[in-house]
Amino acid sequence: MSDFEKRTKTFLEAYCSADINQAERGLLGDVKEYEKLQQRGVVGLDYNHAFKFDHFRLAVLYKQTGRTNEALRHYHKGLSYRNTAQVRREGNAFTGDLDEVEAGILKLDAALDVKWRKNLKRDSSGPP
Repeated sequence: MSDFEKRTKTFLEAYCSADINQAERGLLGDVKEYEKLQQRGVVGLDYNHAFKFDHFRLAVLYKQTGRTNEALRHYHKGLSYRNTAQVRREGNAFTGDLDEVEAGILKLDAALDVKWRKNLKRDSSGPP
């Protein structure tokens, strides 16, 4: 397993954990790791794509926990990375809102066992 594959595995384990704080740290750590790779000039990675998904996932995490300002901040960061890539590729910008981004992330994450999200739903549903 390559170092990149190990890093990705570690990130996914943190993001999918039952601990929402660990998931947040995993996402923020992934952003920092991609920033380091980009600064070192590592080629062959789509940084816009990686940053877009990390920031959109952070936006959804913060939205689902009521941290609206942070959700919007990361939504706008993710949007800037998405539009950089999309404008370059298609010539137009994405104009969707945070709810559309959330729906897309939930669909993307459906194949993952994101335990913190399941726990969040259980905790917000009240007593059993």
